[in-house]
Amino acid sequence: MRNEPRAVREIHEIRERIYEETKNMTQEERAALTRKEAQEMIDKYGLQVKRRIPLDDGVKANYPKFVAALKKIPGLGAKEE
Repeated sequence: MRNEPRAVREIHEIRERIYEETKNMTQEERAALTRKEAQEMIDKYGLQVKRRIPLDDGVKANYPKFVAALKKIPGLGAKEE
């Protein structure tokens, strides 16, 4: 390795370890592992999880919920015929 700062080397080592641990897992197994590790962190540090916002309703249903935070989309406010 190049002459990298210690923190960068540690990040590379962590990423390599994670890769080695997960390289033979299926996508579903990796997702399950990620969920398990996230739950462990939530439990360990007593984190509060924010409520998820369902976005499956489509743009026309969800856009009004976030109108203050989003850029205006021309034609979205037009009524369908």
